[in-house]
Amino acid sequence: MITILFLSANPAYTQPLELAKECNIIDQKLRAAANKGDFKLEQRHDISIKWLIEELLHYNPQILHFSGHGSPESSLIFKNENTGQIEEVPPTALSNLFKVLGDKIGLVFLSACYSEKQAKAISEHVNFVIGMSKTVTDKAAREFASTFYSSLGFGKSVKVAMDLAKVQLDLLGIPESETPVLIVRKGVDPSKIIIPSSTNGVTICNILEGLKQNHQKLLTQKMTIGELFENIADPIFNFLSDPDNKKKIGEVKSNNLNALLINLGGKVRQYNDFMAIGNDDRASLVKNEAMMVAKNIIEKLDEICR
Repeated sequence: MITILFLSANPAYTQPLELAKECNIIDQKLRAAANKGDFKLEQRHDISIKWLIEELLHYNPQILHFSGHGSPESSLIFKNENTGQIEEVPPTALSNLFKVLGDKIGLVFLSACYSEKQAKAISEHVNFVIGMSKTVTDKAAREFASTFYSSLGFGKSVKVAMDLAKVQLDLLGIPESETPVLIVRKGVDPSKIIIPSSTNGVTICNILEGLKQNHQKLLTQKMTIGELFENIADPIFNFLSDPDNKKKIGEVKSNNLNALLINLGGKVRQYNDFMAIGNDDRASLVKNEAMMVAKNIIEKLDEICR
């Protein structure tokens, strides 16, 4: 289950009804989607910066959606709880927040003017961040966001969802399709990741690019086979422990992936045993076999994430 936390901030000049309308439309689109059971939308309105961390801790969302205003200086605008006046939060502050909490959050959607700089700062710690490169009208923000989430609800990848949301603005004659921007964390491919296929907030495809990079480190002796196994074992076992995920990818692929992972674990133990008794030749042979198994795991994940 993917939890989307919709937060809105309403300084004095913001129309609260419009922000609630955006949330309601997103909720309607998700309810109508094929994979509606994969999403749960939580909403908190008129949020102050004082309570932001507590809301994140309470709901533990995989997707955070902020709807409100941004300043030309690229700061998000909240309302001070005591005075009701504007309270700006600069990019560095939010970046530090997601440095701490970003391990569970896969996507942040900043539906606020001038939020591209914020998105770039947050993307150092979150796989996907959507921001606005300039001002955006309420209508454009609603249509773009609702189409984006609807596309996710129908099982489309993050990239396809982004592209369809832009096309929707063009179809409706709203000349703002270039305003929303998707900032992607280094090493992550948005065309390969379908957010509803996640387990505990971690999409199996999220580890693919990192696994490929780690496999290259293994080939260049910058990583041990044991370290590689530690990086991939838990995410894959967690993914396969969910019956819905096994159903989505099929029994054959599930069994093959599970068998390969068990095989890799066995090779690691053999390698460690041979190294412990000083049999370097046998250890080297087992390491080569383990590298082939790791390569096969990457190929299987490629098939799943296409």
